[in-house]
Amino acid sequence: MNQLGQTLKSLKDQHFENWKATVLSLDATNPDDFDRRICFMHFPSTDRIAKTVSEIARGSNPERICVVEAGDVFAPGALSAIAKASSDPMEVIIFDEDAVDDAGTHMLPRLKGPLNKQLEYTENWIGYGAFFPAKLVANAVPHNATSPSLAAYSVALKAIEWRLPFASVPHVLLSTPTKTPDKQANPANTFSPSEVDAAKKILSAHLHAIGAYSAVEDGFLDGTLRISLASDYDPGKVSIVIPTMDHADMLEQCVSSLLNVATYKNIEIILVENNSKEDETFALYDRLQHENPRIVKVIKWQGNFNYSAIVNFGAAASTGKFLLLLNNDTEVIVPSFIEEMLALATIPEVGVVGAKLYFKDMLVQHAGMLIGPYGGISHVNQNFPDIRPGYQNRALTQCSFSSVTGACQMMRREVFDEVGGYDEVLAVGFNDADFCLKVRAAGYDVVFTPYAELYHYEFVSRGREGIDPEKQARWEQERNAFFKKWHDELENGDPLVSPNLDRDNWYYALPDIQTA
Repeated sequence: MNQLGQTLKSLKDQHFENWKATVLSLDATNPDDFDRRICFMHFPSTDRIAKTVSEIARGSNPERICVVEAGDVFAPGALSAIAKASSDPMEVIIFDEDAVDDAGTHMLPRLKGPLNKQLEYTENWIGYGAFFPAKLVANAVPHNATSPSLAAYSVALKAIEWRLPFASVPHVLLSTPTKTPDKQANPANTFSPSEVDAAKKILSAHLHAIGAYSAVEDGFLDGTLRISLASDYDPGKVSIVIPTMDHADMLEQCVSSLLNVATYKNIEIILVENNSKEDETFALYDRLQHENPRIVKVIKWQGNFNYSAIVNFGAAASTGKFLLLLNNDTEVIVPSFIEEMLALATIPEVGVVGAKLYFKDMLVQHAGMLIGPYGGISHVNQNFPDIRPGYQNRALTQCSFSSVTGACQMMRREVFDEVGGYDEVLAVGFNDADFCLKVRAAGYDVVFTPYAELYHYEFVSRGREGIDPEKQARWEQERNAFFKKWHDELENGDPLVSPNLDRDNWYYALPDIQTA
């Protein structure tokens, strides 16, 4: 049986019978198939794919449309599962996919979970695994979508632009035949070399439509995209707020890297002095302000240590349109890290942007955070080498997360003010995750970018909580307050991770299956 025959057979074998398939073929000869639900449409070139898909959506009066390629096979019961998934005709229904080889062996499951908007921008993450409202498809496919996968990509972006609701069916409902060794090695839905340029244009048009001043470039990985700052757009001043106490050598290293390594110059650096005692610290403050009078400003926090209150105090004293919250134990690696974070922070739907942070040995310290593992907050993909992509390329692509670390967070001032800044009840722990969850609850995305890279010499200033019984007690008290506030989120597991994955794993692993 040829590939088209396999796809059509998988449809005929469905228990749900209210479906129709339109086969688009460059071959004018219609296959010998008399099923009334299948029609064959000839079109002369791939340049007609966009127009043809839109015409089908307008003319055949379907409720939902799924674009697939010949050879893709629907699982038994797939259409019934889709029909049960939503009663809203304008809802997009996404589902999981996998690959299957010539022997029928299934492999490389793509367990998507709920919509990851920023990962969809980076690659064709949704792919063919979605049913879209026909009213959307009729208006969504641009003329530069010259392949079925680009047509599906453009429809997904239009659904995001229209702010349509998304539902997720956490089951593998579609299997794609393996085609190349590259596909077997990389389960993410990256673009083929022939699709990349058109995908850039489609994403650029989408970003323009939602009011973003962005450019689109090639990503770190072949077949991925990267949102960058438009060359003709000036975002304005960035206020860098750094809480600090003693450790003058470490602070000087941090500030020096901002002044001498970072390439974005429209900045102010607000050093929030917090009960330092060493003479070297105050001498450094004087020197930094004398040498950089229009950039560096030292303000003094009078109270006891409360990280959230100190951050809010520093933000109130700053004047920039954008805030960059930065720990004093960080050091710039990539000179353009501020521009890389601005590229995402300027997008209206984005609320917080986090960077990729490394331990001193260049193993990953932070590449996004998960909500829920073991009832807490965890750094995902920690201790990865810098070039390891991780599950669905999430360690090397711009993508959405539930939280990013406060060691390096950027946001528009208006977002910070809208959610009330940092919660001062959380004086030490969980305040960064709490802030991100507040931002998500307000309707914004929290985004990680691997293109902004810094060292993070963690625990140098404050020390680990477990060493000091008093600090440990304080940490547990704040953990309890955080857990009470965000009980449902912690109880249900990370909202951006598939329920088919182990909720207590930091590396997107499948759960252990207990057998009798």
